[in-house]
Amino acid sequence: IKNYRVDSNRIYLTGMSSGANMVIEYAGSSVERAKRVAAISVPALCSVPDTVTNIERGIKPAHIGQANLPVWFMQCEGDPNCGLRIPQGWANGIEQAGGVAPRLTVLDTLDGTNASSAVLCAGWRHDTWFRMYDPNFAETPNMYDWFIQYTRDSADTSISKLK
Repeated sequence: IKNYRVDSNRIYLTGMSSGANMVIEYAGSSVERAKRVAAISVPALCSVPDTVTNIERGIKPAHIGQANLPVWFMQCEGDPNCGLRIPQGWANGIEQAGGVAPRLTVLDTLDGTNASSAVLCAGWRHDTWFRMYDPNFAETPNMYDWFIQYTRDSADTSISKLK
């Protein structure tokens, strides 16, 4: 922000897999940090909200909920390392704190056994970023349009959604 022309009302964070962990842990580390950004997307999240490490570091879904930070989770059905319980745990904690209801997209397994989604995981059961970062992704709005609809007033940190 010091060195570049940044619209401080439109700062968005995203990261995939380990990067998603960093994004969610940053936002979950305090209400103040969560209020610094307008929205986050976290494809292939592996950071479990109630691990000893996250608890010791004060990382909580409640911080995100209290900041009313919009979050989009995307996970592959049957991810052998990072199952659906992870984003569901974060989403439940965010909602319990009164936050904006998170968006959770579940992608189908490679064999097409998940009847709830028409979109397949890309390549392997952890790769959701191929879909998340695709501007032509079948779900609308795509991540870029979803992000841009949110702004956060940097003066009072309130969140707004464009109509």
